[in-house]
Amino acid sequence: KLKSEIGRLEKSKNLRSVKLDDYNKIAQNINLNTNPSEETFNTNREKAKQLKQSTEQNIIDENKKLRSLETEEENLKQSTENLVKTIKTLQENKNNIAGREAEIRDEIIAHIGASREEIPFIGELIKVKEIELAWESSIEKVLHNFALRLIVPPKYYSKVNQYVNSNNLRGRVRYDKYEKQDYLKNFQNKNIKEKSLNNKIDIKPKTQYADWIENYLEAQFDFVCVDNLAEFEHYSEMAITQNGLIKFKRGKHEKDDRPHITRKENYVLGWDNKEKIAALKRELTNLQNQQTDNKKAIASKNAEIKNFGIFRDECHNLFSKFDKYDDINWQSNANEIQEKTEQKQALDTTTNLVKNSKDWL
Repeated sequence: KLKSEIGRLEKSKNLRSVKLDDYNKIAQNINLNTNPSEETFNTNREKAKQLKQSTEQNIIDENKKLRSLETEEENLKQSTENLVKTIKTLQENKNNIAGREAEIRDEIIAHIGASREEIPFIGELIKVKEIELAWESSIEKVLHNFALRLIVPPKYYSKVNQYVNSNNLRGRVRYDKYEKQDYLKNFQNKNIKEKSLNNKIDIKPKTQYADWIENYLEAQFDFVCVDNLAEFEHYSEMAITQNGLIKFKRGKHEKDDRPHITRKENYVLGWDNKEKIAALKRELTNLQNQQTDNKKAIASKNAEIKNFGIFRDECHNLFSKFDKYDDINWQSNANEIQEKTEQKQALDTTTNLVKNSKDWL
C-alpha cells in the first residue's frame, strides 16, 4: 500500500514540478518572483491582475498613438502626391502657378481653343527684380491674389464667360477682361515714387499685356516700400515694410505670417519656375524622409502594442492557470514521499526481522 502511495505521489510531484517550471517562466516574463512560497504565490496573483489591468490601459493609449501615426501617414501620403502633381504642373507650365488654378486655366483654354500665352495669369508676367529680392516676401503678399487672376482678351471673352458660367469648376477662377485702351490708362503716372513697389518689379518683355499690367499696378498697387516704422507711420495709406506689415487705403492694416503664405515654394510671381521647382523638390525629399520615419514609428508602435498584448496575456495566464498553490507545490509531495519511504523502509526492516526470527526458531 505504501509502495502504491509513493508511486502516486511521485507522479503528482512530477506534474507539480512541470507546472512550477511553467509558472516560473510566466512569472519571470512579467518580472514577478519565481519559486514562490504560498504567501508570495497569492501576492503574485494579485499583482498579475493589477498588471493586466494597467497593461490593457497601456494598449488603449498606444493604439490611440498608432491611429495618430496612421492618420499622419495618410496626410503625408496625400501631401506627397499633391506635391508631385504640383511639380509636374510647374514643369509643364514653366511658371510658378500650380494647383487647381492652373488646372482650371488649362481646362478653359482647351475648351475654347486658346493658348496659355493668350490667356495668361498676371503673376506669370511679373517678377521681383534680382536686386530687390529682400522685398520678395512682402511683394508676394501684396500681389498674390492679383497674380492669380487671368487676363482674357476680347476675342475669347464671351467664350470664357460661357464656359465658366456653365461648368462646375471645382475651384475658383478670377479674370480680367483686357481692353487695349483700358480706362486705367487715365491713372498712368510715369513719375513713380522712388520707393514704390512698382520700381522693384519687372514686367515680362514682349507681352501684349505689358502696358495694361503696368497701368493697373500704378493705379492699384502703388505702395511705398518703407525702411522703418517711423516712415511707415508717416504715410496715411499704401505703405509696406520689408517684414510684411501692409497699410492699405482707408486705414486698413494687415500682416500675414501663416506658414503657407511665407514659404517660398508657394510664391506665384515670375515666368521662370526653376527655383520654385528646386524648392519643391527639396520639400518633397523632406516629406519622403518624414514618411520613412513615420513608417518606422508605425512599425515600432505595432511591435510595442504586440509586446504589451503578450505581457497582458502572460499576466492573465499567471492567475487563470494557477489558482491554487498546491498545483505547483511539489515540495509537499516530496516531503510525503520521504515520510512514506521511511515508513516503508521501517516495515521492510521489521519484516526482515520477523523472517529471521522464524528461521531461527
